[in-house]
Amino acid sequence: MQPNSIDEYIATQAEELSEAHRALLSTLHKYEKIDTTKLGKSQF
Repeated sequence: MQPNSIDEYIATQAEELSEAHRALLSTLHKYEKIDTTKLGKSQF
């Protein structure tokens, strides 16, 4: 779908960025829940 205006284009890009940001944070939180004592300290 072709955006009708630059404002529509920016809104679409902002929405996609927001979704990507949420997905990235979700992934980060999953990794934060991993018990770090099971991992080698050299990885941090």
